[in-house]
Amino acid sequence: MADEVSVASRKLWTTKGEELEAGKKEFSETLKILEGELGDKPYFGGETFGFVDLSLVTFYSWFHAYEVFGNINIEAECPKIIAWGKRCLQKETVAKSLPDQKKVYEAVVQLRKIRGYEFVSFGSVELVYDVSKKLWTTKGEELEAGKKEFFETFKILEGSLVTSLTLGAKHLGLWTFLLSLSIAGILAISTEAKCPKIIAWAKRCLQKETLTKSLADQKKVYKAVGQLRKIRGLE
Repeated sequence: MADEVSVASRKLWTTKGEELEAGKKEFSETLKILEGELGDKPYFGGETFGFVDLSLVTFYSWFHAYEVFGNINIEAECPKIIAWGKRCLQKETVAKSLPDQKKVYEAVVQLRKIRGYEFVSFGSVELVYDVSKKLWTTKGEELEAGKKEFFETFKILEGSLVTSLTLGAKHLGLWTFLLSLSIAGILAISTEAKCPKIIAWAKRCLQKETLTKSLADQKKVYKAVGQLRKIRGLE
């Protein structure tokens, strides 16, 4: 469901007019599906905070921005999702890892201004997500094209690192945190020879206790992806 949330939520702050209205409807429907999946459970995994919760809770930091730019009230439409998000934030590792909603909103404001109209694509995070997805959802020529696009993308990101410790200079910033959610996947791919700075960055991020505790184990991610590929008939 993270795919659906990403696509629908992006439209709330990168579109206007009819496209925005369609995006609001899509976003609301997606959250209602998630509410159905959550039911009366405290977490999507049941009584314990699990992988699905981890993959979805990052969107909670964006809710204020979604509400402002989409002119919506998430709590009024999906109270169980808001209650779930607040419950997740009671976990110290989650609270320390997620950026503040107001800071995310301020970052989105700046991003919209940078592109003129106050219109912007999801940026590096969405780009990484899109290109890396091709590595495990395609095969043959499409996979080879995906590999090329993946490495080209990370070469661009390496340029952003320059000599700084993280993508947010000397501190773990918003974009560094969001991109770090892909670390398990990044390290599972043979990228060190072509993108050594990205691998060094990923390992540096993993020295942060809050990230280490929050991110899924690489082997578990690999195993889960293997199962998904079999289901999709890619093996």
